[in-house]
Amino acid sequence: MKKITLTAISRFLPLLWAGAVCAAEPSAGRISDGERIVNKAMLQTNYRNTLWLSTDNAAGLAFSPLAAYNDLNLSYSGKFGEFSVAQDAVTSHNIQLATSGALSLGGFSLWGDFSFTNIFDKGVRYNSIRYEVPENMPYYIADSYPSDWNRQEYDLSVKGASPVLWDLMSFGLSIDYLTRVGAKQLDPRCETYNYHINAAPSVAFCFASDHHLGLDGFFEYGYERSVPSLNNQFEDQKVFITSGLGEYLLGKVGGNDGQKTWIYRALEYGGGLQYSWSRDIELLFNADFHIRQENAFANPKLIKRMGSSKDMRVSGDFTILFGKEFSDRIRLEGLYSSADGIEYVQQLNTEAFNQRWEVLAENVMSSFNRMEATLSYDHLFGVSKERGYDWKVGAEAGFVARDYSYLIPVSTFTASSLSASVCGAWHGKFRKASLLLALDAGYSKSLGGEFLYGGTKGDSDLQNLYRWDIAVLSSDFLKTGAEATCTINRRKVNYRLSLSGTWFLPFGKDYDKTLCNFTFGIIF
Repeated sequence: MKKITLTAISRFLPLLWAGAVCAAEPSAGRISDGERIVNKAMLQTNYRNTLWLSTDNAAGLAFSPLAAYNDLNLSYSGKFGEFSVAQDAVTSHNIQLATSGALSLGGFSLWGDFSFTNIFDKGVRYNSIRYEVPENMPYYIADSYPSDWNRQEYDLSVKGASPVLWDLMSFGLSIDYLTRVGAKQLDPRCETYNYHINAAPSVAFCFASDHHLGLDGFFEYGYERSVPSLNNQFEDQKVFITSGLGEYLLGKVGGNDGQKTWIYRALEYGGGLQYSWSRDIELLFNADFHIRQENAFANPKLIKRMGSSKDMRVSGDFTILFGKEFSDRIRLEGLYSSADGIEYVQQLNTEAFNQRWEVLAENVMSSFNRMEATLSYDHLFGVSKERGYDWKVGAEAGFVARDYSYLIPVSTFTASSLSASVCGAWHGKFRKASLLLALDAGYSKSLGGEFLYGGTKGDSDLQNLYRWDIAVLSSDFLKTGAEATCTINRRKVNYRLSLSGTWFLPFGKDYDKTLCNFTFGIIF
């Protein structure tokens, strides 16, 4: 073992000094460990001011931790109206039990949440097999009959950061586990089981007292197993075996030659880079790069490749907190993704004891490009550690563009829009209670959208899926919402009752959409 010389120690002294400053008292505007979170406004500012929480880098929580809290909520959410894409429910009723919390334990900064949701959807179309159909994964089976779906979701997320080691760095780990089960209620039916698990190990460094640099890696594995079936075994059901943008092969559910079990396997990997600076202001820049590939297979007893999607995604966000008590926040977010849909030319090998589908060729037949950008600003009046804030105002502007195409024969799907919204909230504190009232309003302006089918299938029910989606995505619409939350404070437990609603009104359409939520919870 090498001797540690005085010269070597002197080289580390500046880093040790920087780390000591990193461990200084929390900045103004933060809820300290000694303060109890007793209402929703305080909970909102706790999340708002913890910039590292929105990234995959959990190690940053060592330098910017959440204040300790626990909450438990039971809620009902409803959706009513046809103003949504075709594969979404026209009517939905959700019941959810959720809990989350943060604490510091033995120098470790920890945060986690868990939710269980029962979902009852009505009027779902063009989906006969998947729990949820991604826009950039066009290989599944569909029918044109509206149907009910019953679903359950179990979602667990955990983030943890080590203590600041050697007065310089922290290690972290973020884990998410999501299990979902669903069942279509009308022939052709299906039962589907879906899970995703991802892990993001990370590290964060502190330099020169107030500069922080973070690195994280990301890995996710996803699996879905769907079994099509019939309640009426005497009547086979026609389905579309889709390839995207109206292209399909005709198939059926039922009989020996009908559709069997489908399996989806997904692998995603990537990483992120973060930089933050914290003094009289706080800023955080986060950039992520991910690659995801999902493969679809049919009939596990005689496996056949049904298609693959390979997606490259680049995203970034920049957040700055400034003003007295961090009363002002500006946030800029951006996303660009590009996915290819890959189809396979296969031949059945009928050799005895070696029957299998052999891939002769694979071709990129479709592309899915998407771009998003959002800029938001909010200001808090009367910020205090004891109550959160008195007033809040904010504004947001966004841009979304989709450019999808099927290459041969050529079909295209394009849609883009601009949106803007404003919001305001008032938080009143009474003797043993508080009341939070919030309003928001927004407008979305379409920049154009069209679906052009150039295939050889003629007019089909499947093309109506994309015609409906274009009608929705190229609509100008107004959005307005309101929320009222009352918190009753007790010695150890704070009871919270919340009611909110949002209404979407498209121009030139004879339908709309309403969202509502009712929540009873406790903060302790």
